[in-house]
Amino acid sequence: MSNREVAARTDYDENWVGQICNQPWFRLRLVKELKDAGRDAVSEVIKSAALDSVFTLIGLRDNDQTPASVRAASANALLDRFLGKPTQKLEHEDKTKLPSNEEIRNVESELQQSKKS
Repeated sequence: MSNREVAARTDYDENWVGQICNQPWFRLRLVKELKDAGRDAVSEVIKSAALDSVFTLIGLRDNDQTPASVRAASANALLDRFLGKPTQKLEHEDKTKLPSNEEIRNVESELQQSKKS
């Protein structure tokens, strides 16, 4: 669960829940509990933090005091997570010239002659 969800279920302040979750003893206990339950600690912690991260991005985007560039980056990050990053067209001009069949035959012929010498 996110900090917000834990706070709502326990009637504690969301900031207080966040402070507890940042304590080293809490983190060690969480990892132990997840390991004992047969769950991947890293994946579970990231999943539980995802919703708080979304709320943070929304808060940054909606705060008039946030610099415009940060607001735009937050909006883009939210859209990218929801819609996926847009496909970017790449153009590439290959300026390398491949040897012709005639040039390849000439090189092969020269190699054959050098082996005979």
